[in-house]
Amino acid sequence: MKSLLLKLILFVMLACPVAGSAPIQADTILYGYKQYTEYRPGSLPVIISAPHGGFLSPASIPDRTYGVMVTDSKTYETAVAISEAFFTRTGAFPHVIVCRLKRTKLDANRSIDEAAQGNAEAEQAWHDYHRFIETAKDSVSRHYGQGFYIDLHGHGHPKQRLELGYLLSVNDLRNGSLNISNIISKSSFRHLASVVPHAFDTLIRGRGSIGSLFDSIGYPSVPSETTPYPLEDDPYFSGGYSTHRHGSANGGVIDGFQLEAWYQGVRDTEENRRRFADALAEVIERFALIQLDWRLTEQPIVKPDTLWPVMKAWVAPNPFTDICTVFYTLPYYVETVKIELYNTSGQRIEAFYPLPGRAGLRSFNLSLADKATGIYFLYITIPGHAPIAVKMIHLP
Repeated sequence: MKSLLLKLILFVMLACPVAGSAPIQADTILYGYKQYTEYRPGSLPVIISAPHGGFLSPASIPDRTYGVMVTDSKTYETAVAISEAFFTRTGAFPHVIVCRLKRTKLDANRSIDEAAQGNAEAEQAWHDYHRFIETAKDSVSRHYGQGFYIDLHGHGHPKQRLELGYLLSVNDLRNGSLNISNIISKSSFRHLASVVPHAFDTLIRGRGSIGSLFDSIGYPSVPSETTPYPLEDDPYFSGGYSTHRHGSANGGVIDGFQLEAWYQGVRDTEENRRRFADALAEVIERFALIQLDWRLTEQPIVKPDTLWPVMKAWVAPNPFTDICTVFYTLPYYVETVKIELYNTSGQRIEAFYPLPGRAGLRSFNLSLADKATGIYFLYITIPGHAPIAVKMIHLP
């Protein structure tokens, strides 16, 4: 049996700044299998994903034989520009997850069958991509109680405007009012609708909506106060697999939308990407202030004296298939961390010792691919602190 230690990829990173440490840098990048996916961890309550801007075309993954194959040109570069724009405006980074594979090899915005079409490498990249998003969601949920998810795409439709998809169809948007329970309940902004004081219609296309805020700074958008819905024959993307999975339509506290940006003047040049990225950061900053009274430029991102007073640990996702991410907080600097894996019979399966570390959030990937499915317990021990246990459910 291979040692678990050899199968752990230690991230050894801080999810957010702590007293006496530098903030996460723009070049902090975590990679999935064969660098097919990447995750730039952040400390803002904002998550950006870009599934269709990849450039890798390995021969070991055959081309997909059905589905959409077109690359959303320059969305990878736009996602990076957005990260930098948030840092310039707020002093902190959003979480950014991108797929580096070309869409001919993997469509990360589809269910796994259509996305990878049976290829094991592509399937692993698909799992890595969505596990990174789940990791970011878990971090945002724990630190802020809620947050925003933006799935970034590019469109080539005749009307050059931003298309914002909240999982609402054209027919839904053309309805006289969106303030209907069955419309609200299927939206990827379902959670946000339950905590803001005004009507859902106002949230989606009122004066303080994301579309209207984009409109106000020169980026026409639909839905918005100016353009509340697409015309009957207008092509429009309402949101796909990722928005459905990672927004709040099925529960949770992360509200998401699909953002479709046109090419000329938005994604085509470095300067246009920079301008659009700054506009998006401004819109989200203003939207957070209007809807939640959050001041992303002013609030302390982390209060170390209250966030890490004791040791904590959790696993995401949980339950999981083969691979999960283990998170644990260190309330103070430690020389040794002991981690032990037990089965339900109380038998210790493995013990290993990650690198020492300073106070803050630590994480690593853990693979149980060669272990039987079932329930396991992970015990984490540091000097001067009682051990803590995490229940893990390994699915087939």
